[in-house]
Amino acid sequence: MAYDKLTDKQEKFAQYVAEGQTYSDAYKNAYNASKMAINTIYVRSSELMSDSKITVRVAELKKDAVKRSEITLDNVLIEMKNWLFFDPISLIDEETECVKKLKDMSKESRMSISEITVSEIWGNVEGPDGKNHREQIGELKKIKFIDKRATADMFMKKFGAYLDEKEVNNENLEIIKEIIESIKK
Repeated sequence: MAYDKLTDKQEKFAQYVAEGQTYSDAYKNAYNASKMAINTIYVRSSELMSDSKITVRVAELKKDAVKRSEITLDNVLIEMKNWLFFDPISLIDEETECVKKLKDMSKESRMSISEITVSEIWGNVEGPDGKNHREQIGELKKIKFIDKRATADMFMKKFGAYLDEKEVNNENLEIIKEIIESIKK
């Protein structure tokens, strides 16, 4: 295999890139770059990624990570489709016109939520004795959904769909094609 000829630092760099670090962060972590100018780091990390041995090794590591996590391209695309076409109206109970309880939501709806915040609303209410007292008069529910664009970008990068213009060449395209074909199996 091509990665047999990588130095220890090159191997670490490839591993960091495969884990999703930027080229410059991977370079900083693999090499002693604390005293280097940031532009030098950018140039050297790009040079490393233009080395076909490293490109192949990164592709192999990504392929292994996908196998270990049992993620398939089909799973990712189905999940992305659910997020992209999720309609928040599905969270509303038709009878009460209120947000459904989590247990009453579909799995697709629940998986599209990244955060729920519930705030109690208190107010002064006159009691039967004519005196005011504080009482909960309602609640405010805030629902935050998964960031569709960021999530789609993350998965597309993981599967090698995005490349810098400098990196596009037939060898890279063939590697990406091989990875996608092996993921489909």
